[in-house]
Amino acid sequence: MALGAQKLGTTATIVMPVTTPRIKVSAVAARGARVVLHGDSYHEAAQHAKALAKKQGLAFVHPYDDPLVIAGQGTIGMEILRQHQRPIDAIFVPVGGGGLIAGIAAYVKPCPRPPASWASSRRIPTP
Repeated sequence: MALGAQKLGTTATIVMPVTTPRIKVSAVAARGARVVLHGDSYHEAAQHAKALAKKQGLAFVHPYDDPLVIAGQGTIGMEILRQHQRPIDAIFVPVGGGGLIAGIAAYVKPCPRPPASWASSRRIPTP
């Protein structure tokens, strides 16, 4: 979000739990975002972010539980299939909130490779 706002020449307020690693807080701030640390958990931070958005008339964008965010993260699955020319047995994805793996799986699971780049017509196995 911070990078997107920076590239668009706009501002972003990113709310994170107080337990967020300093390196992540610093990286977000380095992109020009306003960082607000609130609560001990993601849930507490998200509730605070929603309240701030409402109070300040800002848009709240959920970092992973949003259909458009998941669709955007699905492009990673598209890139994996595009760049790997052989059948893929597994894709390893770190899981936090679940949006990244949901996006990748949503693209990869139903999409066999195009015939030009895939010799087999089998689907990519996913759990």
